[in-house]
Amino acid sequence: MTKATVKTATKAKKPVAKTITVNVITGADKIGAMITSITKRGKSMDKDIHTVAVSTLIHADKHGDITLANKLIAAMPKTARTNALKDWFITFGKFTYDEKNKALAYNGKATTQTVKATNTPFWEFKPEAKYVPFDATTFLQQAIKRVEKAMNDGEKVPTALLTGLQAINTQLTTPDALAA
Repeated sequence: MTKATVKTATKAKKPVAKTITVNVITGADKIGAMITSITKRGKSMDKDIHTVAVSTLIHADKHGDITLANKLIAAMPKTARTNALKDWFITFGKFTYDEKNKALAYNGKATTQTVKATNTPFWEFKPEAKYVPFDATTFLQQAIKRVEKAMNDGEKVPTALLTGLQAINTQLTTPDALAA
């Protein structure tokens, strides 16, 4: 008789919330000094990133090696706008985006535009989108327009959905007569 060993899968542990420790700074002067420090370090970091990005662009052009660009993107701080950097590489160098691997890939048919790349840091090439606070009424009105368009295009959308959205919109946008 042969004994078989069976391994059972262990249940995955629930993710534990990561605790972040912050040393709170008190006093406007100390906070202001830290803001000044962040400004200086940020400008220095921007310059370093741009220098490395241009150097990486030229390296990829000469050697067909895109690994440094992907390393730079991976090394970016969590607060950095990496999508703008990816677009910058694709626009000015021999890069494309490999959706399957979620990384930059080599595009030998592209042309490296060193001068334009040097004169256009990625954060200026693709500025951050304007901040727009959430507006529930605008969101609802956009949803109504999309539902109406879908219906006009022949999509199967329950009429009650459109009627309900319109009723909610009327309630939100009609001034309350009793409040006047």
